[in-house]
Parts: sequence; C-alpha cells; structure tokens
Amino acid sequence: MTHKILVSDNDIKLVAFLQERIKDRRFQFILALSLEQVLEQLTNESFFAAIVDFEKTDDDGKKIVEYVLEKKIPTIATVEELTSSKYGELEKYSIIDYVINNNYAGKFYLADLLQGLEYFNGRKVLICYDNRKADKLESLVQIFNSLLFEPLLATSMKEAKSILSKEDNLRVIYIDESIKGGSGIELCREIKQDIKFKDTVVFSGAQNKNDLMELKEIRGKFYKSGVKDFITVPVDKEEFNTNILSMMKIIKQKKRLDTYVETVDKYVLISITNLKG
Repeated sequence: MTHKILVSDNDIKLVAFLQERIKDRRFQFILALSLEQVLEQLTNESFFAAIVDFEKTDDDGKKIVEYVLEKKIPTIATVEELTSSKYGELEKYSIIDYVINNNYAGKFYLADLLQGLEYFNGRKVLICYDNRKADKLESLVQIFNSLLFEPLLATSMKEAKSILSKEDNLRVIYIDESIKGGSGIELCREIKQDIKFKDTVVFSGAQNKNDLMELKEIRGKFYKSGVKDFITVPVDKEEFNTNILSMMKIIKQKKRLDTYVETVDKYVLISITNLKG
C-alpha cells in the first residue's frame, strides 16, 4: 500500500532528504509549493499525512495548514525557529506535532514520525483510567488519536481484564495509577506476567499529585513493575511523542532480530565444541 504524503514547504530539498532517509517505496511524497497547487492536490488526491510550512498563508492571512486540517489529514507543521509566541500558535491547531527543520535533528525526527504513523496506524491501544477524572485523560486520548492509534477505554479493573482477554495484538497500554476495582500497579504486574504481552509497551501515569514524594513513590513502583515510561496528566505531547517513537524503533528492531534468529534456528546447523573436539 502506498502512503501519499503532501509536502508544502519551501525547502525543496526536504523531499529528497526524506526519500533518502526512509528508503521505503510505500511512501510517495507529492510537493505542492503554492496555495493553488495545495488546493488542487487536496481536491484530486487522498493523503495519508501532510507536512506543511506553518508560516505559509494565503493573501488574506489564512494559514495553508488550515486548508489541510479542514480535510482531516494528519498534519505535521514545520517551523524555522521556535519562539514562545510561535509555540502558543502551534498549540491552537490539532496537528500531530511540529518540527524545526533548519537542522538535521529536526529532519531526522520528521522521518521517524512518518514511519511511526505508518506503524501506529489502526493499532489498538488500551487506556485504563479512573472515569471520575476523565477530563484529565482527554489530552492523552487526543495524542493517541493524532498518532492514528485506535484507543480502547477501560474505566475499571474488570473492563481492562475483559479487553485484555480478547485482544492478543495490543502493543501499547496506558495504565493510570487510579482505576476502579483495583490498583493500576497491580494491573501492570499482571500484564507483565502474561507471556503474550512480553513485547507490549506499557505506559503509566498519575493525575493531580501535588505531593512530590507521593508521586516519586508511585513512579518508582510502576517502573519496578515493568513500565517503560511514567507520564503525568495532562500530557506533554513533545515528550510523549519522542518517547513512543524511540520505543517503536526498539520494537521494530527486536522484531527483525527475532525473525533473523528464528531463520537461523530453522535453517542453519550450529555445532559447538571445545579444543578437544
């Protein structure tokens, strides 16, 4: 399946960089520099995602990124420099993330983000939380949605266990510290003891904790129970995206290694001996 990516950025070398970095024929980058070209592409094509220069506007001052978001296309914004006012502007738009594209670190992150979207697309993520504080989890659900995950919500230990018993392909789970009918830490330990979830990334978090020592204790218990990351709610999107992309790369590398080892075990005869034969 080909993923068409709309690119509207004045850095025309960006497409060449992404093609060289990703080296995946499943990605097709379509460059549209002017508003007219963008509108034409939005009319005639369907896009998996878009990369749009956040500074570009039409003659009336409307941002090009707005035209793309109106089509419900997952969008990544590019900026030359990040100022406090620019950051405030970016937060007003329902973009996946932004990148600073005047350096290679930003461009590498952009390539990782596109590959992450392909990997996350349609994958189910279980979110276990206390529904009495549902408004605090809204930011987390929005982030998972923006990364193209399919969130499954569980507000109690019973609901969580029911979903876990039916879903064998969960690769990401979030567990809040507080959950009806039990403890998030207890649930985490049960999940990590189940062999079918051995490669599942488990996040944990806590809400409204003003006592730093209490928060440190909860975080420590979660880490010792097998979670990969601990986050506070509301979520810092930049930190979360960076962490989950790093974990995605580890999962994919492990999967490739497991496939290699399985192939060697199946087809290559290995004999081990000492100097005496």
